[in-house]
Amino acid sequence: MLHFKIETAVFLANPEANTENVRSLYTGFGLTARQIDIVAGMTRQRQYYVIKPDGKRVIDLTLGPVALSFIGASGKEDLIAVKQMMKAYGDMWPAEWLRSRGLEDAAQSWMG
Repeated sequence: MLHFKIETAVFLANPEANTENVRSLYTGFGLTARQIDIVAGMTRQRQYYVIKPDGKRVIDLTLGPVALSFIGASGKEDLIAVKQMMKAYGDMWPAEWLRSRGLEDAAQSWMG
């Protein structure tokens, strides 16, 4: 059995973590049965199990509508719209972007 010394480790959600073949990989990283259960029960692409010398915890990286409005904007039309807003509104373009996405409260917050 392999054992690794780790300073910081991040484990992705894995519903297969408790299967016989996969469990041994996690024990090789030093995870306990309880920690393996945690990894097996987390939500994919959202939760991560972080182990550091000063502690361990599940973190949730769920993005809200404001973050998604920027991160999810990758289509050709979106990029054209952003460039137009940058020219028209300068540093305040993000507020206009948020308005265009129906996020008026967030746009108001951006405006200060």
